Amino acid sequence: MPEHVRFTRNRREFIRDGFCGFGALALASMLQRDRARGANLNPLAAKPPHHDAKAKSVIFLFMAGGPSQVETFDPKPLLNELHGHPRPKEFGEAKYQFVKEDAKLLGAKRVFRKYGRSGIEVSDLFPYTAECIDDIAVLRSCHGDMVVHSAAQYELFTGRIVPGFPSMGSWTVFGLGSESESLPSYVVMPDPDGALEAGQPMYMHGFLPAVYQPTMFRSGTRPVLNLDLPQGVSLDQRRET
Repeated sequence: MPEHVRFTRNRREFIRDGFCGFGALALASMLQRDRARGANLNPLAAKPPHHDAKAKSVIFLFMAGGPSQVETFDPKPLLNELHGHPRPKEFGEAKYQFVKEDAKLLGAKRVFRKYGRSGIEVSDLFPYTAECIDDIAVLRSCHGDMVVHSAAQYELFTGRIVPGFPSMGSWTVFGLGSESESLPSYVVMPDPDGALEAGQPMYMHGFLPAVYQPTMFRSGTRPVLNLDLPQGVSLDQRRET
C-alpha cells in the first residue's frame, strides 16, 4: 500500500497527536475559566454606567480654610437675627470643639442678592461668579456630623468618619473604569504647603486594590515620582522588561 494512504500510525506520530490533544484540552479549560470571570481582565477598563451621563471628567476642589457657606452661597437669615445672642436651647444639643458653650452667635458679614433666572442667592464676595449662577448647581442639602476637622474630611471624601475606606475618586474608577489607556484615571494634587488634617487616607483607595489609588502630582520639579530612567538603562531596555 502506498505510504500516503496507510491507515496505521507509527509511535512518533501517536505521541505527537497525543500531546496535541492534551494541549487542546488544557487550553479549552483555561479559556473557559477566563470566560467565567469576564473576557476583559483589565481592572481599569471602561465600564458602562448605570445611568446616562454627560460628564467626561470631574475636578473636585477641596479648599480647607476657605470662607464658610454662610458667607458664600448659603445665607442664614435666622443666624443674622440671632447675632450676638447665646445659642437658643430650643436648637437642641450641640457639639463644640475649642468653643465655650456660652459663646455668642456670629452672623454673616456679607450681603446676599438673588441672581439669574434661578434666583439663587450669592454673596458680594463673588460678583463675577454670580453672573453665571444659572450654569452652576448649588447644593444646600449636604451636612456633616463631625466637628473634628480630620473626621469631617474623612466623611466628605469617603462617607465614613474613620480612615481606611476608599475615597470617591477610587470608587468612581472602580465602578466606571477609565477610557484612557495611557493617562492616569484618578489624580490628586495635594496642598504644596503641607498636608490637611486628615492626611492621605482621605483621598486614597482604602481596602480596594492598589490599582485604584490616585496618581500624586506633587509640587516641585518632579511632580510624579519614578518616571525617570535609572542610570545606565535605556528606554528600549525599559520597554523590553
